[in-house]
Parts: sequence; structure tokens; C-alpha cells
Amino acid sequence: MGQKWLSTKNMYRSTNTSQKIGESPDRTIQRKLIDMGIHYRKKKRALRYTEKQIEEAPTCALPLYRTLLNNDFELIMGDEKYFTLTNESVSTNRGFYTSDPTTTPLDVKFKRTQKYPAKVLVRIAISEKGILKPFFSKRTEAINERTYLKKCVEERLILFVNSYHKYRKSVILT
Repeated sequence: MGQKWLSTKNMYRSTNTSQKIGESPDRTIQRKLIDMGIHYRKKKRALRYTEKQIEEAPTCALPLYRTLLNNDFELIMGDEKYFTLTNESVSTNRGFYTSDPTTTPLDVKFKRTQKYPAKVLVRIAISEKGILKPFFSKRTEAINERTYLKKCVEERLILFVNSYHKYRKSVILT
């Protein structure tokens, strides 16, 4: 069975409210919602886990917990992130303000985007002994396996582990 959709006009009729600007403000839908204690809320982001993933999380984390519980291991955490070189990742930079859209230049109205925009890869690791020197790579496509192993793992991470963690066992989380 499909959902019944109401137009704004029919919604005003069904709630016995006014849609005209000059009429009393206490009769608008927004005022009625406020009077009932219903306010607009911005949605919050939440991770999407399935029920199976939620059930498996404690059992998957248990071996790591037991390993670190003995305190004979050092934990090294590493992560990488791709950043685009545009300012559109900030939601306030996606629009523009104007009083007359017909006089607005086209380069302001329309943002041309590349099919594969240039990105910067940032790779870093941290432990209780120190912070790995960050790795930056500017590329138009994602970094390949060979470059990642050579530049990120061999030249940086292994040297970091060997210089700061040579006497103890290490667990690397990436």
C-alpha cells in the first residue's frame, strides 16, 4: 500500500489553518507545532551497523583485549585519510548569497567539478613513544599498493617501529 501524500494546500485545509501572510500567526502550522513542543531538529550522523555486527563486536575485540591486558605489548595506531583540494567539504561553502540571480556571474552560480578531483593522502601513526612523521601524497587518483607499501610502510612505519619499539612486542592498528 502506498503512502498518501498531501499538498501544502490540502494540509492547511485539513488542519484548519491559514497559509496567507496577513492572517494571525497563531493559526499557522509552525505555531501549532511550537505550541505542542515539536521543534525542528537536525539529524545526527550515526554509524550503520547491522545486528550481526553489533553481536560480533565483543567477540572480535576480545583477543586484542587479552593481548593488551598482559601489558607486554605496545600499541601503535595508524590511519590515512584522503582530502580533496576544494572547499566544498564545508557545507557553508556550497551555496552563495545574491539579491538578483540573473546578475550573478556564471562561475559563482555553477561550480565545475572534475570527474576525478585531486586529493592529498595524509598517513600518520602514533604510539606512547612518539608520533610518526606524516606522509603527504598529492595525486589525482588513489595511491596504488606498491607506492603505499614503499612510501608508507617500508620507509616510515617499519623505521618508526624499529627505532622506538625494538625491545618490546608491538601491535599495529591501522
